[in-house]
Amino acid sequence: MRPQDATTPWGAAFLTRMWMGKSGIRWGVILFCMGLLLRVALVMLRTPGDVPHWETFRIAQSLATKGSYAGAFGDSGPSAHCAPLLPLLQAIPIRMFGPTPRATLAINIMGSASSALGYALLPTLAVASGLGIVPGIVAGLAGELIPINFMAQTSGVADASYAFLFVNVLSIVMCRAWGAFPPRQALKTGLVMGLACLMNAGILQIFVAWAAVAALRCPLRRVVPFFGIAGLVAACVMTPWAIRNYIALGSPIFTRTNFGLELYMSNNDYMTAEESVNVKSQAFHVLHPSDSGVELALVRTLGEVAYSEGKKRQALAWIEQHKERFLALSTQRVALFWFPHMLRLWQTCLEAAMTLLALAGAIVMFRKRNPFVWPLTAAAVGYSLVYIIIQTSPRYRFPVEGIILVLGSALLDRRRPRPLHNGREPLMPFCDDKKR
Repeated sequence: MRPQDATTPWGAAFLTRMWMGKSGIRWGVILFCMGLLLRVALVMLRTPGDVPHWETFRIAQSLATKGSYAGAFGDSGPSAHCAPLLPLLQAIPIRMFGPTPRATLAINIMGSASSALGYALLPTLAVASGLGIVPGIVAGLAGELIPINFMAQTSGVADASYAFLFVNVLSIVMCRAWGAFPPRQALKTGLVMGLACLMNAGILQIFVAWAAVAALRCPLRRVVPFFGIAGLVAACVMTPWAIRNYIALGSPIFTRTNFGLELYMSNNDYMTAEESVNVKSQAFHVLHPSDSGVELALVRTLGEVAYSEGKKRQALAWIEQHKERFLALSTQRVALFWFPHMLRLWQTCLEAAMTLLALAGAIVMFRKRNPFVWPLTAAAVGYSLVYIIIQTSPRYRFPVEGIILVLGSALLDRRRPRPLHNGREPLMPFCDDKKR
C-alpha cells in the first residue's frame, strides 16, 4: 500500500506530492522551526542552574579536558558506562565554554534541536508506513506544539532526544525496506543501527524485534540476508568502540557497561518501579557509585566491567529469592512505561491518551491490513521490553513517542481496507509469498 493509490483522497495526494517533492522539504523545515523555537524559548525561560552531575556529563568533561572516556562516577578511571556518542557531542560545548551553566544551556539547545527534527520526520514516517501525509502532518504538529514530555525533549544531558531522532530515522528506513528487504537498504539499516546503538543501546531491541516479526511474516530467503547484512554492518560500525573498550577495560564491550548496575538498582529491597522516586531515596545515595564513596571505591578496585557483573549477580540472586516482589515490580514497570506518571496531571492524562490512541490506531491498521503496522508496533513494543526488568521513567519512553503518535494518527486514515488475496491473505506488493 502506497500513499499514491487510487483510494487516496485528492487533497491527501496533493499534500503527498508536496511532501515528497521540493515543496515537501518546506513542510519539514516549517515543522522543525516551529518545534525548535518553542523548545528554545521554554529552555531560555528556565534558569540554566547548576552544572549537572550525570555520568554522561562527567565523561564529557573528561573527554573535553583530557581526551579520554573516563570518570563516570568521579575519579573512577576509564569508562564505558555510557555509549560514546552522547559524551562526544556534549564535549563540544564543554570545550567551548567549560563546565559551566552556559555549556549546559548549549547542550539543552542541542537536545531540543534533535527532538524538533525527530518530530519533523513524522510526516515522512507516515508516508513510508502507508498512512499518507495528512496523518503525518497532524502527528508532527501535535508533537512539535505540545511538548508533553518536556524534560526528555529539551535535555541534551540525557540521550532521550537523540534516541528519539534515531528511532524515527530507523523506522523510516525499515518501512521503506519492509517486505522486499533489498540488500542495498540493508546497508543503510545497518549503518544507522550501528550509530543508533552507539547513542542508546536499547535501540538494539528494536532491531531484534523487527527481525523476529519479519521472520514470521515474510519469506526467510529475503529476511535472513537482509538482517544478516544489516547486523554485520552495525557490528562493524560499533567495532572501533569495542576495540577501545578491550584496550581500556579488558573487555570488548560494544555498547556500554551499565546493565548490571541498572538491574541491581532496579531490583532490591529498597527500590520502586519509578526511576524518579528511586533517585530521591536515601537508598540510592548508599547503593549507587555516583553518590556512595564505598561503591566508588569498589569501581576503582574492580573496574567497571567486573563491578557491573558483580551487581548483575546480586540482582539475579535477589530476583531468585523474591519472585513475587519482582513480578509486582515488573507489572508496575510495564504499566508505567505505557501510562507514565508525569509531574503534572494534564501531562499524565495526555501521555495516557497518546497510548490509547496508538492502540486504537494499530487496531485500525490491522483491520485495514496495512503491512506497515508490523514494523511500527514491533519497534514500540520491542523497545519497551527491557523496562520490564529495569526501573522506568517518562524519559525512557520518549524515544518511541514518535511511533506512538504515528500509530495514533492512523485513526485519520480514510482509506478502505485492503482486499483479500484468494480469500485468505492480504493482497500486498510484497510478503504475499509464504514459501520458505
